[in-house]
Amino acid sequence: MTQSQVTITSSERETAIIRISAIGIAANVALAVFKAVVGILSNSIAVTLDAVNNLSDAISSIITIVGTKLSNKKADREHPFGHGRIEYITTTIIAAIIMYAGISSFIKSIQGIMDPVTPDYSPLSLVIIAVAVLVKIILGHYVRSVGNRVNSDTLIASGSDALFDATLSTSVLTAALIFIFTKISLEAYVGVIISVFIIKASIELLQGSIKEIIGMRPDAALSTLIYDIVKEDPDAEGVYDLIIHNYGPDRFVGSFHTEVLDTTSAIEIDTMTRRLSTEIYKQTSGKIIIAAIGIYARNTTDNRIVKMRTEVTEMALAHEGVLQVHGFIADIENQFMAFDTVIEFGYDGKQIVHDIIHEVEAAYPDMNVSVLLDRDTSDLSEHEEDRGLH
Repeated sequence: MTQSQVTITSSERETAIIRISAIGIAANVALAVFKAVVGILSNSIAVTLDAVNNLSDAISSIITIVGTKLSNKKADREHPFGHGRIEYITTTIIAAIIMYAGISSFIKSIQGIMDPVTPDYSPLSLVIIAVAVLVKIILGHYVRSVGNRVNSDTLIASGSDALFDATLSTSVLTAALIFIFTKISLEAYVGVIISVFIIKASIELLQGSIKEIIGMRPDAALSTLIYDIVKEDPDAEGVYDLIIHNYGPDRFVGSFHTEVLDTTSAIEIDTMTRRLSTEIYKQTSGKIIIAAIGIYARNTTDNRIVKMRTEVTEMALAHEGVLQVHGFIADIENQFMAFDTVIEFGYDGKQIVHDIIHEVEAAYPDMNVSVLLDRDTSDLSEHEEDRGLH
């Protein structure tokens, strides 16, 4: 999420998406009609398939409008976090429609190769195809720029698809010119190429929406923004266990841990957590709600524990795959020590934790050691001061 995206309100975002989608519907319906007429009159399967592609784009824009309206419904008892994820579902539906159009076009093109039909182009048909290319280029750049501004994956995908359509229409125009000058018909073969690219685009769009529905790592820019806000706070030290739940492209609910000195009072902690939650909400224009801030207490009054923390942290970080050590606490009188480790994906976390416990217990035989295995859920462990080294 960029700063320009953060400043867009939900109502402005909805208005922009609906307006751009309406423009897309009008443009694609007009192009589909003109191309369909040209395709039928000239017996051009490539132009006809290009018209089908424009029609599927128009249907996609209609679904985008419906999805945007539904996703902006207010929260209710059954959906306390709102309906923002509907936008990902509509993107999935759009991908399915595009895939259907691509598969149908592919079958039709193969049939054209097996049973070819000689096309018959007129100067007007070539002009219409050329104008369609220009319209798609202008529309694609405009839609994609607005999509980036309002943080809409659907609009970004639509803009990219429009630019790709311009390339496909250019190939259709090229095939037509080749036929006019050489009488070599490449119609059906161009149709196959168009179909393959349409199917490929639908698969990529489907993969993106499914990833969002399953749940993805928070955007690095979003994680860094929260880290920078916490870093400026006088009482908080570090951001750990950051979890951001996505309830739509601009709706997030999150939680994280931070450390405070063991001399910090409950009143000071309460004030700090409220201050951080408010600041994060304000700097993201209400898009990120921090549901909870957990607290780790850092030992500062006993130099033996301070030294122990440094030594144990260095031991743990020496193990390959360990990204971060945090939440260290020790009670010498009760012979207890605990801390968390963040293990990089792809490593055997349980085995690494077992090895760390064995090594620490060997160094501190009088201590009962507890190590919690954490997932690498954000990009914050790359910050040196948050690896547990300060």
